[in-house]
Parts: sequence; structure tokens; C-alpha cells
Amino acid sequence: MAAKNARASVLATAHNLDDETQSIIMSLMRGNVKILNKKPQGLDGFVRRVKPLCLVPEREMVLYAYLKHIRFQSILCPYASTSLRNDVREFLDIVDDKHPGMKFNLVSAINRLQLTDHNESSLQACQSCGEPSSGLLCRSCQVLRDLHM
Repeated sequence: MAAKNARASVLATAHNLDDETQSIIMSLMRGNVKILNKKPQGLDGFVRRVKPLCLVPEREMVLYAYLKHIRFQSILCPYASTSLRNDVREFLDIVDDKHPGMKFNLVSAINRLQLTDHNESSLQACQSCGEPSSGLLCRSCQVLRDLHM
């Protein structure tokens, strides 16, 4: 919403390789196969999102920030230990340590699937805020609704 208000044409996020692989596995574990059909699109009225760091491992980003004296969030979320993301993170780290390159392979495979000719993506405007969503409400509005805000 802020990017749209600023009349930005593109919004760059800092999602890294670890974020991407965790999100892919979590989506599949939840039975969400839409991740397989999601295509990069420039839908009218939506600010296009890009992830320029999506192939950079989290460890490299942290090391770079440390070496360049860039302040970053280092306090763990109090709910991290019980979250699905944390379990998926641990699993992926174990697999990638034993078989280097697995995280890259996973993102690459999903990107190749997204470029094939599947059904059109079902992105639509969130009924609450108007941002892109695969459902009636975007994830941010779902969280706010669940928090009764």
C-alpha cells in the first residue's frame, strides 16, 4: 500500500534464498499448489514486486551486513521455536549442509515450473486493502483480522 501511495512502479524486497525455500516448502506442506502456477505479472493497479536477493543465502547477507557495519534485526521472535517456518528452516539447513546446492535447486525448479504454460495465476485485489492476493483477503489483512484490528 505504501509503495502504491508513493507512486512506485516496483517494490524491491529483501527476501533471501532461505526465505524463498522456506516459503516454497511451507506452501506445499499446507497443500497450497498455487506456488507452482504463480507467474511474475504486471497486473493493472498493482505495484510489481521483485526480489533481487532471492538467490543470496541468508548467511551471506548476515556476513555482509556485519562486515559493512549495517545494523540488522538479530533478536529472535519469541514464537520462532514453535513455528512451522522454524522447523522447515532446520530441515532445509540440514539437507543443504549434507547436499550443498539443494536450496538453489529448489528455487530453480519452482522458477522453471512457473515459466511453463500452466493455468493463469489467480491473483486478484484484496477485498480490504486492494493489494494483490490469491484469496479474498491478502495475508496482511488476514493477520489484522485475526488480531481483531
